[in-house]
This record gives sequence, structure tokens and C-alpha cells, in this order.
Amino acid sequence: MAHVLAEAYPAEVTALLGALQRLLEPVARMLVNEGIGAKHTVDTVKRAYVAATIDVLRERNLPATSARLAVFTALPVNEIERILADLDSPISKATSPLTYAAQVLAVWHVDQRYTVPFTDLPSDLPFEAPLGRESFSALVRECAPDAKPRDLLEEMVNLGVVRISESTGKIQPLSRTLIQPPYSPAASARLGRMVRCLTEAVYTNFQTSNPQDRRFERNVEAHFALSADGEERFHELVQVEGQKFLQTLDKWLLEQEPTAESGRRVGAEVFHFVEKQSVDKEGESPDLRPRKSRAIDSDESKKKLAEDEFDSDGVIDVLKPKGKGTDK
Repeated sequence: MAHVLAEAYPAEVTALLGALQRLLEPVARMLVNEGIGAKHTVDTVKRAYVAATIDVLRERNLPATSARLAVFTALPVNEIERILADLDSPISKATSPLTYAAQVLAVWHVDQRYTVPFTDLPSDLPFEAPLGRESFSALVRECAPDAKPRDLLEEMVNLGVVRISESTGKIQPLSRTLIQPPYSPAASARLGRMVRCLTEAVYTNFQTSNPQDRRFERNVEAHFALSADGEERFHELVQVEGQKFLQTLDKWLLEQEPTAESGRRVGAEVFHFVEKQSVDKEGESPDLRPRKSRAIDSDESKKKLAEDEFDSDGVIDVLKPKGKGTDK
């Protein structure tokens, strides 16, 4: 198949289609586990393709007529019209209670009104309290006004992120973050948002010639195999340092004043990945030796980062991509 694609398309197109397959394979595994067949998946891909084509046409200031969409997507006009008729129908736009739970936990852990003085630890809260006193219900009304406090409390107890003290009756937070159960509606919705945000960032960077206008998108990875103990230690390091980094950003965001709805929000995603070791033609795993440390001292760090002196040929720096439309 790869050989056929290589003959049929330019190298750039072949590479992009290969990236699409790698992107879809983990998603396809989830679909198979949930009993969703290829036909429904292909229908969904067609819908996504039509929606994306509408966006591209708008970027080019062209009307998104059925005829033009058919040209760009190579789908029949009657199928385009069918998709346009119910493009938004299967996707609920309502916010999930699990999303509300995450919002409540975030505010509970950083807002000084809901933390123990001088400790930054979240306070135990009564479900209700007199006006002007902190309570779980007041917290929910403030940061998730569309949620019902009692329903949300039940959901959070079931998720194991809060508990109700038998001695005081107060609600005690057990976790700062919400780890959603696999294949739950909220977890699936988050998957879609997370992958979309990543690919939108990459797309924006590909379309933007000025390096200063590109979005931050970097990664760090080992170019050699690690022992099981090394993998576990890296896992723990990501858990600790990644959580610190996200809490810093979360605290800053919660300190900002909301403005009129602009249709744009900001965020950052941190995730730990484990990739299968590639194998060369002889069946040996290449590049198993550690490379020279890239550690730099504090006096030179800004200069090093500005000059982008990472020596890895396996990391694509999308802040300064090489090729058409960029500075050489």
C-alpha cells in the first residue's frame, strides 16, 4: 500500500496520509473495543471532512456551496447535502457533569476562600451554609452555575474525588484533578478536544511563516531504550513536574478577569507517551545508546533556547519548521 501511495502522490502528500493513519490507529482501537464498525467511522470521517472543508473555504473567502464542497471533498452533491442537513445532530453541545466536576475541583484547590489559611489546602465544606459563608453549593453555583449541586455531589462521590465525612457531615476533596473513567462520554469528549487542539496547533504553525506568531509545541523524548526502572522513574517525574507546571498555569488562568465571549479560549496539554521502538531493515533497534546530555546552565539557557540548539534529528521543531514559507 505504501508503495502504491508513493507512486500516486507527491512525497508531502504521502507523508501526510501516513501521519493520518498513525493518528487514527489508536482511535480505531478504541472504536473496535466499543463495537463501532468501519462503516459508522467512515460516515463520521466524511462529516468531519465536510466541516473542515467549510472552514478552509471560509479561510479563502469562498462560499461553501454544495457544488464547491463536492469538488473539494470528492463526495457526491447529494451526499454533501445529506451531511449538511444534520451536520451537528449526533454531537451534544451540553456540558457534561464531569466537566463541571473538574471546574469545581480546580477552583476549590486554588481560591483562597475555599482553602485553609496559610496552607493552600482545600477546606472541608458543608453542603449548604448561611448566605456569605463558604459551602459546596455556593462553590458549584459560582463556577458551574448550570449544574445542580446535589447531582454533582453524587457524581463526584461516585467518581471518588470527594467524600462525605461521617463525623462532621462535611464534604472533603480527595483529589485535585479528575481522572475520568475510560470510554465515559466525558472522557471521549475530552479525547476529541485534546487531539483537535493539538492538530489545530500544528495546522496553525504550518500556515504561519512568522516564528513569533506560532504556538508553542515542543516535546522531549529518549532516543535510546530505557530499563523498566528508568521508565518507571520517568513516569514518576512526569507526574510530579507535569502537575506542578499545569497547576501554575491553572492558577494564572483563574486569576484572570473574564471578558465578553470571543469564541476563543486558551489552554495547554501535557501528556506522557511511550512509543514502540522502531526497527531498521536488519531487524535491529537503532540508536540505543544515550546521546550526549543536552543539559545547559542557567546563564546560557535563554540563548540556547532562542537559537534552538537541540541536537536531535528525531524532533521536529514546529516553532522553526524548515521548508516553503519559512525563513531559511
